Order: sequence, then structure tokens, then C-alpha cells
Amino acid sequence: MIWLSYIIMYYNTQKHSLKLKPEISADYIFENITISQIYNGELEFQVQAKKAVIYEDDNIVRLEESEGTLLESEESLLLFTSPKANYHLDDYQLNLDKAHVAYVVNEKALWLYTDALQWLPLSLQATSSGNATIITDEIQIESTLMAFDMKEKRITLKNNPQLRIAKHE
Repeated sequence: MIWLSYIIMYYNTQKHSLKLKPEISADYIFENITISQIYNGELEFQVQAKKAVIYEDDNIVRLEESEGTLLESEESLLLFTSPKANYHLDDYQLNLDKAHVAYVVNEKALWLYTDALQWLPLSLQATSSGNATIITDEIQIESTLMAFDMKEKRITLKNNPQLRIAKHE
């Protein structure tokens, strides 16, 4: 079950700009690449991209036209697409630009469309800045600031979220 909580307070988040450095100075450029993270023999994360650019000085993989899967458990997973993304090799942080996300639990989906999404896998948390829309079968929520805690299964919405309740057919 996912709990929604609305908190009125100042929340300091950063918009993550996904600017590409000039490719001419890139250390590595890959096309049609798949990046997988495996822990104890189990696939935890996989992302595919049409293009990946790496600069050794910052340990960030810049991805274009990416789609991926985060496997949380046997019952839940997170699917995403993004035209531009940054994957940090040191802490596995993933920043998605114009993200379309489906969080699937027991074959039920929560859809998220957002301007910018920051995924922090080590803490199992995500934050969204900019316009964000969350859609389930029963509700639609719009907000400009969202925090999602996958451990607690809790979404926190800030900055005047709007909720619509309706049965979608």
C-alpha cells in the first residue's frame, strides 16, 4: 500500500541540469548500450540507451534516449524512459530528464510523469522537481515537488499539490 502525505514546509531540492559536455572531449562514446547492476548474483538495475558519453574526470555516464528497469522485489519494479539521463558511477545516482515512470506493485501501476527525477538507489529514495503528475486507477495528483521513499512506500507532495479522485476506465 502506498501512503500519500502532504506537508507544508520549505523543502530544499535542486533541479539537476542534464547538460552534455562537448563530445569532442569525451573519453568514451558508446551507442546502443546496456548498463546492468548485479548484486549477489541478482539483477537490480538495468538501463539501455541509444547513446552514452563518459568523461573520466567526473564519473558520470550521460545517456540519450534511455529506458530502464529497477527491480525492487519479486512483486515490484520500476520502469522508466527519459530522453536524457545522468548515471553517477560512484554512488549509482540516476537523474532523469522528462521522465515517464511506471511503479508496478502486484501488477498494479502508479504512473509518474515529471520534468526531472533524481533516483538515489542506496537510500531507495527518489525526488522530483518541476512539474510532476502521478496517476493511478483512482487518482491523479499534480505537484511541483515530490519525494518517494520506496522502503516506507510513502510519497510526500509539496508546493500546493492538486488531487483529483475519479475511477478511470
